[in-house]
Amino acid sequence: MAIAFQTATNGGSTNPGTSHTFAHTTSTGSNRILFVLAFGGNDGDFLTDCTYAGTSATLIDKSQEPGGGHFMYSFYQVAPATGANNVVITMSASKFISGGAHDYTGALQTGVPDAKIEGVGIFTTTLTTVADNCWTVLHANNGAELTAGAGSTDRTNSTISWEIFDSNAVITPAGSTSMTFSGGTEANARTTMFSFAPSLGGDFTPRVIMF
Repeated sequence: MAIAFQTATNGGSTNPGTSHTFAHTTSTGSNRILFVLAFGGNDGDFLTDCTYAGTSATLIDKSQEPGGGHFMYSFYQVAPATGANNVVITMSASKFISGGAHDYTGALQTGVPDAKIEGVGIFTTTLTTVADNCWTVLHANNGAELTAGAGSTDRTNSTISWEIFDSNAVITPAGSTSMTFSGGTEANARTTMFSFAPSLGGDFTPRVIMF
């Protein structure tokens, strides 16, 4: 089954608070996967949990803005509950909290992410995918409104200084691929780029073997 984008939510923000809640509606399709970008903390790593429909999501990566600012977190949850449910981002101190979510069908339910990489002070992040026919995701922040560039499709239209992008297409054959954005000063940019595989895990074209 091929990966297909379903929907994305710009969850807004709470400032300050120890938790931030927003609703996201997940597709009823098969082989579902949900990703969440959580952002905040102001000056440290205060996030303690990120849940969807009451179930904790799994951390892919976290990174801090250059100069010791906010943290950005990327989470995933396979087979998320369908329909409208709440994302809840919780911190151990009262801080600025923001976030967004996006979900897909046709995704492999194990081995997430397929690959990942952090980018610091760059507008273009390059990742080497492992499985054929993966999609890539770029979670980015830069203290300014961000705009999609080559290899990127904007999914949330956030004005809070973070953004969710994806490739909107398969990466085939597997290998080096890049995603680009613009907005703000490049030296302050921070990204997490990752790939996720289709439910069949790549190229399963039937082959006839002659004996």
